[in-house]
Amino acid sequence: MAEKKETKKKNIIKTSKKVVEKKLVEKKAKVVEKKPVVSKKVEIKVKKDKQVIEKKEIKKSKRRILKGIVIKDNSLSHGFLKVEVTRIVPHPLYKKLIKKKKKFLVTCMRDIEISIGDKVLIEETKPISKKISFRYVSKV
Repeated sequence: MAEKKETKKKNIIKTSKKVVEKKLVEKKAKVVEKKPVVSKKVEIKVKKDKQVIEKKEIKKSKRRILKGIVIKDNSLSHGFLKVEVTRIVPHPLYKKLIKKKKKFLVTCMRDIEISIGDKVLIEETKPISKKISFRYVSKV
């Protein structure tokens, strides 16, 4: 009787090891199937009077890139701008197109020449302060 119990235990241990090995192999296969995230480069062309002035390459990331108009320029004194971004969204019930506006505070370098009314690109970053979580990318 004791021998039968020992052989049963050994068989159970062997089968459990096989099951564990299968699970490990499945996990490794799942890990291999995942494709690494490749950063793509996007070219932004700045046009003026139908002539291409600059070509800038920006790495495409998961961060939002928004286009807006400068409302307030404090870049010389405090190093930030106030940018208004407008987007057109359909009404959830009536489907009429509505303009929605939101104002963002944006950090920038102090030596950039920007005036009120300029169109700019801004990119989302980690929060710099309580209100500032975007940075200036380029002038459009």
